[in-house]
Amino acid sequence: MLHLLRRATFGPTPQLLRDVTPERVGAWLEEQLAPDEIPDAECDALLRRYPGLDWPISRVRAEVGVRALPAGAVMDGLGRASLIRAAWSRRQLLEVMVGLWSDHFNVTCPSDLVWDSRADYDATIRGLALGRFADLLVAVTTHPAGTNTGNDTVKFDEHVAPKARFVCPRKTCPSP
Repeated sequence: MLHLLRRATFGPTPQLLRDVTPERVGAWLEEQLAPDEIPDAECDALLRRYPGLDWPISRVRAEVGVRALPAGAVMDGLGRASLIRAAWSRRQLLEVMVGLWSDHFNVTCPSDLVWDSRADYDATIRGLALGRFADLLVAVTTHPAGTNTGNDTVKFDEHVAPKARFVCPRKTCPSP
């Protein structure tokens, strides 16, 4: 049980140790695989302090354009939101996987190249973190933040993408 909590969360807390008993390990893991069904009011309340985390790129540009928001505020909030989610979210498996995929498909934050699209990129990863790798790969490699990094960390050859096959744990996944 402790091994699972160390791998699937940001560390066992007293509350997790009460909630995840040896008898409930399987049920807890099933719950974590459906993060939208886990109420997370405390974490959501803390995240509301940081505007822009769920805005589309066009709104970030508009809000910064009218000077209602400093240019770096959304990226600053995104960094703080990552820490808040790690510490407070009840959706721990999702947060661990978002961290893993964000590190794997790294787009620097903060960065002048993605000031307007980095939060949307995070939302894209967040929405696909527990889904099919092939879907995530296409989404991050075609996202404006992933294609505007100034390097080839996330870029994927558009001629190869339609023909590519992605390796899954059991067999090859179909191309998107």
